[in-house]
Amino acid sequence: MYGNCNGRGYGYVRRVTEGIPLDRGRPRVRSVDEAYPSDVVLPEDDWNRESRVVIGIGFTEAEFLARVLATDGPSFSIVHRSGGCFTAVSPEILREGEDEGSRWHAWLARLRQLP
Repeated sequence: MYGNCNGRGYGYVRRVTEGIPLDRGRPRVRSVDEAYPSDVVLPEDDWNRESRVVIGIGFTEAEFLARVLATDGPSFSIVHRSGGCFTAVSPEILREGEDEGSRWHAWLARLRQLP
C-alpha cells in the first residue's frame, strides 16, 4: 500500500510530510542504509532542511534513536512510527505544537491520526 514504510520510504515520507510547515525547509531523512542518499526522497529543488524534524527509514526503534542521538542530539522525541519508519521532532516543535493556533499543532495532530 502506498504510504507504508517499505523500499526507500518514499510513501512514508510523503505521507508524514503532508501539511508540515516549510518555513525552515523540509525535514531531514535518515536511512538505515548509510550508503543510500536518503534525502533523494524529497524534492530535488529544495535542499534546505528543517533541523528540528528527522525522519528515519528502515530502522528498529533502538537503531533510530541511536542515530538521532549521534547526529541530531539527545532531545528528539518520536511522534510517529509505522513499521521501520519513524518521525522525531525537537522539544521546540513539541512546545510550538501545544499552541492550538500554530501550524505545528495542526501537523502534529494530523500525525496522531495516521496509521
